[in-house]
Amino acid sequence: MSPKTAEAADVAGAEATPVARGTAEAASPSPGTAEAAPAAPRTAQPAPASGGVEDLPSPLISIGEAAELLGTTTRTLRYYEQLGLVRPSRQSSTAQRRYGADELDRLQQIRELQTLLGLDLDEIGETLAAWDHLEELKAEYRSGPPPARRQAILAEGLPILESLRRRVEDRQQQLAVFASHLDERMRKYQAAMGSAESQD
Repeated sequence: MSPKTAEAADVAGAEATPVARGTAEAASPSPGTAEAAPAAPRTAQPAPASGGVEDLPSPLISIGEAAELLGTTTRTLRYYEQLGLVRPSRQSSTAQRRYGADELDRLQQIRELQTLLGLDLDEIGETLAAWDHLEELKAEYRSGPPPARRQAILAEGLPILESLRRRVEDRQQQLAVFASHLDERMRKYQAAMGSAESQD
């Protein structure tokens, strides 16, 4: 493998910081490198704490255990499934819902998109679909397609990352406006309190 090919292969395996960190960063090719794989945001990992994925007694857990682990309800998890946001594994003998590490990562990601970015379920579905497509592009890039196709993969993936980044920036701007309104009301309260104290 030539140095240039090795460098592209390294970037092909790189992953961007998850949305849980409040960003949707895209990995940029190194200077002088013509080809680099699109780095899709990785699914958010549940925090390593007691009761987390690392402490699961078996590879698959029940929907009730998954709901407790994520701090939500079984009804919510069933609704996610109904919307197509997650597909739990099922035991063939009982057809009961069973969740493994991949499904739990997906559910954790959904919860973080709701709580950190305030996305509604339709927006979450669009975001997850975009990330899934980025993963497909990355897998295709790493399979070793011809140079022309590699360039096409990069050209296809970059706008997706840019769109995700704009969504994060839009939320940041909305939060900044809301914080500004709160600051203004706080100043009015503080001024009113000072005026009342002076009258006393």
